[in-house]
This record gives sequence, C-alpha cells and structure tokens, in this order.
Amino acid sequence: MTKPTPKTSKASIQTATFKAQKSSSQRLTKAEQVELRRLSALLPATSATKNPADMLFNAVDYIQKLEATIIARVKSGSLPQEMLNSLPAATVSNHRQTTRRLKKRKSIEKKR
Repeated sequence: MTKPTPKTSKASIQTATFKAQKSSSQRLTKAEQVELRRLSALLPATSATKNPADMLFNAVDYIQKLEATIIARVKSGSLPQEMLNSLPAATVSNHRQTTRRLKKRKSIEKKR
C-alpha cells in the first residue's frame, strides 16, 4: 500500500515563501536600515523600492550610468580629461580598452 502524500496548496507555498522573505528583511540592523534609507534618498525617484537587494542593484546601475555619462562627455570634449581621474581605475581602463579595440578595427577596415 502506498502512503497518501500530503496535499500542499499554492496558497500555503506562497505564504511560506512570503514569510521567508519577510523574515530575511527583518534581519537588517538599525544601522543598515539607516544606510539603506540614505542610499534611497540619493537614488532617482523612479528606482525607489522597499526591497534592499533591488535598491542596491538600482544603485549600482545608477552609478554605472553616471560613469558612462562622464566618459561620454570627456570623449565629446564637453568635460576635461581630468574628470576621468575621479572615476575608479577599472572603469577608466575598461573604457580605454574598448576605445583601443574600436580604433584597431577602424584601422583594419581602412586598410581593406
């Protein structure tokens, strides 16, 4: 004879998932909550969210967009080259490598 399997409804699974998510967000210390509120205040209103993980991803995305804007403006000449000194070295080196690849491709295309 087979044992009957316990029935689990979607509602009970969703409730358990919600409880797990809720409990993980309550593990933040007061200092962490304060820092998240400060970070949220710095982000554009369109990226405001209550989820700490989403907030951090939005912050990273926003910072990358700002870096790309600075690099584009330096490249176009509307900002001085010294502005690149304020960016992290990894960002600037990635930009330089991309620029080198583009120049190399253009020179190869010119030879053809």
